[in-house]
Amino acid sequence: MKKMIAALVLACSTVGFGQTTQTPTFTVTTPAFTSSRVVFEEAAPVEFMPSIAVFSERKASFAASHVTFKHAPIDFSKLSEQIPRFIRYAGVFEKDSDIARRRFFVPTSVDILDKWAVVYARTYPPIAEVLLPVGLRMVSELRAPTDDAEYENFTRELDYFAGQKYNALLLAWYMQDDPKNFDKAIIYAKSKGFKVWFTFAGSIDATDMYAMDPVDYSNGLRHLAKQCDGFVLGWRQTNPGAVLYGNKRVLNYKPDAQFVGYTLAAVRGANPNIPVLGNLQFFHSEAAKASVWKLVPEGVSGIVAFNFGVNTVNTENAMRFLKRTENAKIAIQVVGERYYYLTIKPNNRTDAVNRAICKAIEERYIAAGAVLTITDAGDISDFSNFAEKATDGRGTSDLRRTRWSKPVSNGKDDKK
Repeated sequence: MKKMIAALVLACSTVGFGQTTQTPTFTVTTPAFTSSRVVFEEAAPVEFMPSIAVFSERKASFAASHVTFKHAPIDFSKLSEQIPRFIRYAGVFEKDSDIARRRFFVPTSVDILDKWAVVYARTYPPIAEVLLPVGLRMVSELRAPTDDAEYENFTRELDYFAGQKYNALLLAWYMQDDPKNFDKAIIYAKSKGFKVWFTFAGSIDATDMYAMDPVDYSNGLRHLAKQCDGFVLGWRQTNPGAVLYGNKRVLNYKPDAQFVGYTLAAVRGANPNIPVLGNLQFFHSEAAKASVWKLVPEGVSGIVAFNFGVNTVNTENAMRFLKRTENAKIAIQVVGERYYYLTIKPNNRTDAVNRAICKAIEERYIAAGAVLTITDAGDISDFSNFAEKATDGRGTSDLRRTRWSKPVSNGKDDKK
C-alpha cells in the first residue's frame, strides 16, 4: 500500500503540465545578445473575494508584525482527495514554469495554488509607458520597520544620505513583512524631499513566495503603489536569474509571464501614472556564466542593470553593451568598490571613502548615459547565499540597521 501511495505522489510531482495559453516565457540569452520584450494579451482583470481585509490607513505607530509561512507535510489520509485537484493544474501551470518548479508545489498546498491557478489562467494587457524621471540618486533599501528603534535608525540614516545629496529611497517589500509598516517611513521620507519607490523582493529566506495568498500580494502592491512614486520590477529574490531552491535542485529564477502581468495589473490599478523599471542582470561567472537575464515587459519606463555598479567594471564598455542589448533608458544599481567590500572582502577604507567611491561610480554612469542610479547602502552581503553575516550592521543594505550616520574608520588605508 505504501508503494502505491509513493507512486501516486511521484506521479503528481512529475506530471506533464501542458500549455493551454499563449503567454510568453522568459529565456536566457547567451553572449549573442538580442533584445526582446514580453507582451501580455488583452484580458479582463482577475477578481478575488479577499481572504483578509483590504489595507486601511492607520496611525503612525508600530506593532511588531512578522508574517510566517509553514510548508505542511503531505497528509496521506487525504491523498485520494488531493490528487484529482492537483492533476487539474496540468492545464494551467506549464511544466517548466517557475511556480511548478518550487518546493511549495505539492498536493497539500492546493488551497493557495487554487487561487494562483486563477491568476495563471488569465492573460494581462500590456501597461502603458510612463515617462521616467531623470536625476534621481536613489538609496536602497528599506525593509518595513517593525518597532520604534528600527524606525528611528532609518530616520538617522536617511538624514545622513540626504546630506550626501541622495534624493530618492527604495522600499523593499518582502513577503515576511507587513507593507502597512512602511507608512510612517514614507511620510518621513517625503517630508525630507525624497521620492519614494518600492519593489517586491520575494522572500527573505527559503520560503516560496507562492506561499503568499495572491489576494494579499495584490493588496500589498496596491497599498504601496498608492503612496509611492515608482516601482522596480525584480529585486533580490525576484531578480531574473537569482539563485533559488526548487524541488530537490538549485534553480535560477525565470519569472512567469502571468505572475508579472498580475503584479503590474495591481500596481497600475492603484496608480495609473506610476513609472515602472524593468530588470536586466548580467552574470560574469557562476553557473549562468557570461549570460544575461531580462525582465522587460512592454510598457516599462526603462531598465535597472545589475552587476555593473562596481569599480572592477569599465563604465563605457558596460554602457555600450547595455545600449546594444536593450533599447531602453538605463538605471544602474551601484554597490561600491567591489562586492562584499565591508565584510568577507574588506577593503579597509573609512566610511567616508567608501561613500565617495559609490558617488564616483554613480557620476561615471550618469556621464556615460544612465538616467538614474540605485545605490545599495551596504555591500549586498546580507543577500548572498555564501557571505558571512556580520552582527554589527556592517555590510547590510537594510536602512533599519545600517550605521553610516555614525561613521567609523574601517582600517589604515584611506586611499581611493
